[in-house]
Amino acid sequence: KAEYEAKFSQLSGSMTTLKEEHDAQVAEFTKTLENQKQEYEKRINEFVAALAAQKDGYEAQLNDLSAALQAEKGASASKIEALNAALEAEKRASETKINENSAALEESKRQYEEQLKQYNAVISQKQEYEVALRERDSIISKLQADVNSVAMEKGKLSQVVKELEEAIKSKSTTIDQKEDKIGKLEDDISSIKNQLAGLKISSADTTQLSTPSSSGSTRQIIGNAPVSGEGNNSISSNVTDQGPAAPHVPPMGGQYQSGGFGHPPPPPQGYYGQQYYQQQQQQQ
Repeated sequence: KAEYEAKFSQLSGSMTTLKEEHDAQVAEFTKTLENQKQEYEKRINEFVAALAAQKDGYEAQLNDLSAALQAEKGASASKIEALNAALEAEKRASETKINENSAALEESKRQYEEQLKQYNAVISQKQEYEVALRERDSIISKLQADVNSVAMEKGKLSQVVKELEEAIKSKSTTIDQKEDKIGKLEDDISSIKNQLAGLKISSADTTQLSTPSSSGSTRQIIGNAPVSGEGNNSISSNVTDQGPAAPHVPPMGGQYQSGGFGHPPPPPQGYYGQQYYQQQQQQQ
């Protein structure tokens, strides 16, 4: 028991020593913790103060930036409104200009179409005039040949008259032969005179057969058909060589042709040719 008590006392002393050491360590550790706590609290307070100061600075900067942004926003809004107004005015001006250009283009298009129609009409009229001129020149050529043939027939008539005079003056034939020859010649003369009496060679109305162009030369009509100034000169010279021009000679029962009498020509083609043919038919 004493041994146990001694051990117990020893253990109690050891425990007390350990407890004291432990309490000393705890007290030292507690003091260290308290010092660290104070240090940390101090540093935290300093950090909080720095954060508060930084926060105040940031808030001031934010307020300044917000005010600047607000002012810039107002200026930008004013600029945008001014630009929108300018764009709207420019848009209206562009639309007005586009409308004017469209109207001008439409008017130009209408004028060009009208000019094109007039040009086509002029081209068509030119073609018709060219056809009419060709028809008229053809009629002139035919009438030239007709007048030349009339001149030839007139020459033959003059020759017959001359032969008649020579036959009358001739004394180598008997009276009966003279009378027969004279009667035959008188019949020939009467026939030719009848033909020449119906042949009409004179100038006529040139209004329907005048040249289409304003610069055209003077036209005449012989036998109710147009003859140009040059052709008329040649015809007049041919007729003058044989004697004065005789009036209208209708060919025996029909129109006179360049190849001779007695057969009516076919109706001419074209506008002027048809008019000439109708005039000839009415005169008959």
